[in-house]
Amino acid sequence: MGGGNHEKIDDNGDKLKSLRNVKWYTNLPHSYLPTGVRLEETYCPENYPKYDNYDAIEVNQYTNMPKDFDGVMGVPISFITHFNPKQFELVDLPQPRPTIAGRTTYARLFIKAKPGFVLPEPPSKNVVDRQKRDTRLRKKFAFKLYEQQLGKCNNADCIYNEIQQAIPIDFMDIDHKVPISKGGGNELDNLQLLCRKCNGKKGDKTTNGSAMPLLQQAEGT
Repeated sequence: MGGGNHEKIDDNGDKLKSLRNVKWYTNLPHSYLPTGVRLEETYCPENYPKYDNYDAIEVNQYTNMPKDFDGVMGVPISFITHFNPKQFELVDLPQPRPTIAGRTTYARLFIKAKPGFVLPEPPSKNVVDRQKRDTRLRKKFAFKLYEQQLGKCNNADCIYNEIQQAIPIDFMDIDHKVPISKGGGNELDNLQLLCRKCNGKKGDKTTNGSAMPLLQQAEGT
């Protein structure tokens, strides 16, 4: 379909449509949380006009938020993708829309910086490269490993294997039985899925070095 959208008719004759560039937002607990926004600009009244009808300043791009302003700011609603509740308080979605010198702005979110938040330093190149590698391996091998391991953590002593028939794949990490740092490769027989707890416990050790009994063993591990 045009614009990358797709339609199909299900077995009941109902039309289903998938849309590109659609996101769902929720206040329910979930694992994804943006790291936050690095604030580098300094507040200057000439660069941040106040609204006529609200006690807040206009920030035309979220990257331009001042680092030294403790009042309410109006930012584009696209900022919600970068919103970290540890860094900012979500104050309001103002209606009617704010105005500046009598002119109505685009829709804005009202936010306020929380004191004491420290943005983590960006990851090193080695960490970024490892994340890219793990993402690539996960796309290529995760489901095959999941089928081979019957949805189990490959640590035979994993407590989750005893209380669940299968562990959700989203709670499993790709792990190298022999780490790259110790000469291991990215071949399927050197890879396994471990639950996050067991993967953290194993760390940068071989499976023999970590004394971890495996459901599925590979030579040299």
